[in-house]
Amino acid sequence: FNKKTIPLESQYIRESDTGVNLYKIGEKCMAGTVKVDYIPQIRGEYELHIRIPEVREIQRLSASASLKSSLAGSFLIVLHDEFDESYKARASANISWNSSAEDIVDAMEEILGENSVDVTRVAWNEFSSVWDIKFLNAEGDIPLLSVDSDNLIGNSATVSVSEIVKGVSPMPIVGSPFVVNVFPDKTDPARSKAYGRGLVTGTAGEPFLFLIQAK
Repeated sequence: FNKKTIPLESQYIRESDTGVNLYKIGEKCMAGTVKVDYIPQIRGEYELHIRIPEVREIQRLSASASLKSSLAGSFLIVLHDEFDESYKARASANISWNSSAEDIVDAMEEILGENSVDVTRVAWNEFSSVWDIKFLNAEGDIPLLSVDSDNLIGNSATVSVSEIVKGVSPMPIVGSPFVVNVFPDKTDPARSKAYGRGLVTGTAGEPFLFLIQAK
């Protein structure tokens, strides 16, 4: 906890089909009312912004063939036109059907740049491989990756992409930003400041000039 961030163990997930916001609730959930005490130093009008943390998109990449045929060959990950044109490339190098998580990271970084994804291989056998790709730099809901599976070998061989966790950009809570007015109180000598030449030197018979910033 600090003056800028209030960590909560629960996190916003996504809107439901009925438009209701869903939240992840667990045994250690700290959601609810949070009291913040802060002593302002300067009077004036301030905006207090309270936002729900962002949720990173996770997409699942699944390569598979029918159970009567083993899987072989490779595929490409392709960015279609909905992705920002600033990315390094539009397609990866060939990716083997049984690539490790590190291999998928290397392939994705060829497109999106370094430290752009975190990959977990969640399943692997002779008929299929499944990886979860978490996007670390892109905010919000990300278009599904496209895949070129022409070089994948096996009966009914295919690669599918699905959304496991929908990305959500940081969102203000209802009513945010809140306007806070800070009014002057009794002057505190310990917090007030004085500065100017008159504090250190002067001429007898002439005013010693300096400024006081009362707080």
